[in-house]
Amino acid sequence: SPVVESYKDVKISFTLSDNLSHSFYVSVLIYNSSNRIVRSLITNQKLATLNLQLSTNIIWDGKDDMGELLPSGVYLYRMQARDKVFTRKMILAR
Repeated sequence: SPVVESYKDVKISFTLSDNLSHSFYVSVLIYNSSNRIVRSLITNQKLATLNLQLSTNIIWDGKDDMGELLPSGVYLYRMQARDKVFTRKMILAR
């Protein structure tokens, strides 16, 4: 699991299939341990407008949507693209 430390950002890495259309929509959301969305990194945006490569890193700075630093704990990130969804766990340690 990725670990986010104070003053450091976490890279969320994923690989997109090269046969996917650039017209579909992508979302990447961060959830807390109560399954509440705390940060929307990408929200239902067309892939073509994001300028993503097939292998991509997205940076999360450990903050919520209001810009506040989140407390230490377990967080989930969920990526959705078309009918594909994956969720991974990460630990924020301060």
